[in-house]
Amino acid sequence: MSLALQVLVLPAVVVGAVVVPIDGEVIRRFDRPQCTYCPGHRGVTIDSRDGDEIVAVAGGVVSFAGKVGGRQYVVQSIAPGVRVTYGGVRAIALNVQQGLWADAGDVLALADEDTYLGVRVGDQYVEPLGFLGLGRVRLRGSAHVVVGSG
Repeated sequence: MSLALQVLVLPAVVVGAVVVPIDGEVIRRFDRPQCTYCPGHRGVTIDSRDGDEIVAVAGGVVSFAGKVGGRQYVVQSIAPGVRVTYGGVRAIALNVQQGLWADAGDVLALADEDTYLGVRVGDQYVEPLGFLGLGRVRLRGSAHVVVGSG
């Protein structure tokens, strides 16, 4: 029996500050799909309040801001081959469009009832909270993860 080990080399992403995109409890965790078209959850879903500000996790260029399948998304390239996706967007901020540079903490959009955060390195989805090094993640109760300050 052979053991296959897949190694994903992650680039040094964070040159500056990384901030939490929105405060809230993680209500759905990352579940890496087994193949490109297999089921899974390619990011985390954070319980947010309607109208909460979604901010850029790091400095980078907006590579997409618009609708996909009737839902609004903002995608930001924060390093070569590294894209952060913000979903569950009720409204995209007026100045946010493709090609805009956004610093960490700049408002990208307003949230709906839940916010999706995903990170893709090349063609691989990675667990976004760990990859971004969001140190403000803590456990509350039995297996409830809270993202944000406080």
